[in-house]
Amino acid sequence: TTTLLPSDHNTVDFSFSRIKTEQHSDPDIFSIIKSLQDNPSNPHFVLQDDILFRILSSSDTDPHSRVPVLPKSLISSMLHTYHDHPLSGHFGVHRTLARIRTQFWWPNMRRSVQNYVASCAQCVRHNIVRTKPDGHLKSISPPSAVFQVVHMDFWGPVRTSSSGNRYVIILTDNLSKYVIADALPDCTAKSAAQFLIDKFILFHGVPERLITDNGTHFNNHLLHAITTSMNIAHAFSISYHPQTNGQVERFNATFASQIAKYCDPDRADWDVYLPSIVYAYNTSVHSTTKFTPYQLAFG
Repeated sequence: TTTLLPSDHNTVDFSFSRIKTEQHSDPDIFSIIKSLQDNPSNPHFVLQDDILFRILSSSDTDPHSRVPVLPKSLISSMLHTYHDHPLSGHFGVHRTLARIRTQFWWPNMRRSVQNYVASCAQCVRHNIVRTKPDGHLKSISPPSAVFQVVHMDFWGPVRTSSSGNRYVIILTDNLSKYVIADALPDCTAKSAAQFLIDKFILFHGVPERLITDNGTHFNNHLLHAITTSMNIAHAFSISYHPQTNGQVERFNATFASQIAKYCDPDRADWDVYLPSIVYAYNTSVHSTTKFTPYQLAFG
C-alpha cells in the first residue's frame, strides 16, 4: 500500500487565475501590464490572456521560452513549495533555482533563493560539507548509454521505521545519475537480488556492468549466479577505496541529509519520505551533467 505524505505539506495555488489576480494587485507588475497594453512591443515581457510573462528565449518550440512573472505576494509561499516540500527535496541554491526558473520569474530571483536557503533552519542543521578525499582511484570509463553501468549500495541501519524498515537500497545509473531506491527491513543477499531484478532489470533491462561494495550482501553465490547467467560484469569496490562506488556514496550522503529535514524527531516515518526525495533528486538539475537525471535517462 502507498503511504501518503503527512498533511502538513499542503500544495499552494499557483494557477494562472491566482497569478493573474495577484499580478493586477502588484503595483510594479501592473505598471508593466499597462505599458504593454499601450505599446505591446517589448523584448522582455509579453501579455498573454492578460497575464504578464517574462520572455526567456525567442524559441517557439521551447515550452519554457516564457514564464509568468511572479507577484511579490506569492514569492514566499512559492519558495516554501519549491524548496521545503518533499517533492522539492530541501536542496541547495543551484537545484532550487534551476527548478523555479522553468516555471516562474521575478527580479533578483537568485538573491531571493540564496537568502531563503541560507535562512532555512533545517538546511543549516542537516546540510553536510563535502570534501574530496585524497587518493581517488581512477574513474571508470564513461558508458555510452544509460543503464549500461549501474552502482548499487545499502544505506543504514537506522532507527526502525513504523513499517519495519531499517535500510535503503540504492541503485544509481553512472551516465544519467538517475536513482532508484527502496526501503527494506534488512540488507541480505536475497533482498539485494530481488531489488536488482524487480525494481531495475524488469523495468530497464540488463546492465553491462554492476558496481557494488564487497560486502556479503553483494558478494555471494545468489548474486553471482544472477550476474553470470545474465552476462553482467560485477565489479567490487574495496573497503579502503570506497570511491570506486562513489555514485551511490554521494547519493547516500545527500539522502541522509535530505531525509533528516522531513522526519519527526525519532525518525519513525523516514521511509514515507523516500519516494518523494528520490523524485526530487531525479527531477533536479545535476551539477555535473547540467541536466536532470530524468531528462538524461528518458529524454
